[in-house]
Amino acid sequence: MPSIRRSGTVNAKGAPRDSGQNGRESESILGLGGRPPLSDRLPHAPGELGIVVSRMANGASYTVQPGDTLSGIAQKQLGDANRWPEIFVLNRGIIGDPNRIKPGQVLALPGATPTQPAPRLYTVRSGDTLSGIAQKQLGDANRWREIFKLNGDVISDPDRISPGQVLVLPA
Repeated sequence: MPSIRRSGTVNAKGAPRDSGQNGRESESILGLGGRPPLSDRLPHAPGELGIVVSRMANGASYTVQPGDTLSGIAQKQLGDANRWPEIFVLNRGIIGDPNRIKPGQVLALPGATPTQPAPRLYTVRSGDTLSGIAQKQLGDANRWREIFKLNGDVISDPDRISPGQVLVLPA
């Protein structure tokens, strides 16, 4: 699970942050309000912010082998290497970085029909804020709340994002 940066100077809106953290140190890093991981919520909440991911009816899974990559698994199992983001979104509870999967991990596979629209991913860089990401990627800084809501399984506080975190962006 990605770590949460406990220090910094700006909040999600890019404004100076209160160094006291307003008592948020005790919040769970598992998600806002105890919400289950996105991978557990998506099959039950189709259409949430435009992302629909469905599992195969038989609960198809794949055990990672040495040398595997998400795109390689997508090619072998789904017939399209470009469907790797779907596998990542379904398995964010066990995959923190889509470039680092480990042999033996058992990954849920998406259904035969590709997700429409395909999940958009963004890797947080040093100095990023949710509002900055929203402005650069979505064209509107005020959409930072959508990013926060969609990533409640990896962000417990919108003012605390860390370089290397991979976020799902709304459509």
